[in-house]
Amino acid sequence: MLLPSSKLYGLITYMRNKLFDWSVLPQHSFDIPVVTVGNLAVGGTGKTPHTEYIVEALRRTYHLAVLSRGYKRRTKGFVMATPYSKPGDIGDEAYQVYHKFDCKVTVAVCEDRVAGIRELRRLDPDLNLIVLDDGFQHRYVRPTVAIVLTEYNRPLKYDHMLPYGNLREPLSGLNRADIVVVSKCPDELKDRDYMIARKDLDLFPYQALFFSRYAYQHLQPLFADSVASVPYLDWMTDRDAILAVAGIGNPRPFVRYLKSFQPRVRVNIFGDHHAFTRRDMDLLRRRYETMRGERRIIVGHRHRKILRRGQQTTAHRQRSGAGIIVGIGICAADYCKRHLYVASRLMRQRYISIRQRRRAEALHRAAIGLAQLTAVGRGLDLESVYAGQTRIGDQQRQSGLAPHLSPLGQRD
Repeated sequence: MLLPSSKLYGLITYMRNKLFDWSVLPQHSFDIPVVTVGNLAVGGTGKTPHTEYIVEALRRTYHLAVLSRGYKRRTKGFVMATPYSKPGDIGDEAYQVYHKFDCKVTVAVCEDRVAGIRELRRLDPDLNLIVLDDGFQHRYVRPTVAIVLTEYNRPLKYDHMLPYGNLREPLSGLNRADIVVVSKCPDELKDRDYMIARKDLDLFPYQALFFSRYAYQHLQPLFADSVASVPYLDWMTDRDAILAVAGIGNPRPFVRYLKSFQPRVRVNIFGDHHAFTRRDMDLLRRRYETMRGERRIIVGHRHRKILRRGQQTTAHRQRSGAGIIVGIGICAADYCKRHLYVASRLMRQRYISIRQRRRAEALHRAAIGLAQLTAVGRGLDLESVYAGQTRIGDQQRQSGLAPHLSPLGQRD
């Protein structure tokens, strides 16, 4: 039953894409760069963390804004994030991005991305870059650079269309991407792993391929005034106990990371974009009370501000001895430090249609420019950056997206 439905859904999305390709459905272009970050598969490929990475790399050079759909928000239409916004007003992802940069980056949500961009530019005419979070399938906007994420442990080549698989659109949609990022990679990748990934994706020469991984920082207290000290995971022993709480698309890397240490780990998984309620807090309290040893609750970065906002009253009760969770060592594993690697690409000869060749000529420098600027953005701690088969002279030329570039080291 699922497989026929998957075939039908694939046909519908294929025809929808063709209508855009044939200009039957309109695409809107803007006179400022628009960078879209998305994926082909549903689930947690890391769109929001990579959006944060791009914002961090570009916000000192550009006056930018982030536009998201605002998934599972209770509002409609265009909403600008403010310090008083709640997750229900703008969605938990936009809320996370906004507070990630201490409310100093413009963040807005709108179902209609075209209308959202126009409203952003009306409110702030000085904007010169728009970043669309999860906007790859919103084809009414013609992006300057399209970035597609795919998870290392879930290759697109072996996936199927919804509902039988996880793909939002056929694999051919990857041809619209200018940059492809293989996310959540292991710490150590061998040359063979790079070659397998390149072969499975089968990209065109004009498409840049990146690999990224998460590097978790030290635990951070959710309520700093309620804990005496912040523990280190590698200091804990098997006498310690951790209750891991996650409400993201793919919590497996988060849980796997915690289980790589000695403490005993119990897992409480909620759905993606879960809105925590008082009943959830009571459930966590009961599970916590059944654990033995030195107990701690660890949550993901996305829910840090949400839980903090929702538990302020509980924090005051904890000081009087009637608290539920606060004060027992709630910490947040921070996703903010990531490393981005450029794959050493083999520029192979391959048939490219006239339309694709024209598109390649128009977008190649923009793709390389954004890739390079993202990799060498100010304040980023990169272990290594490689650009394969790219001439230094081309990198030093000015691009509409990245007018000031410094060359990457070239890998032979």
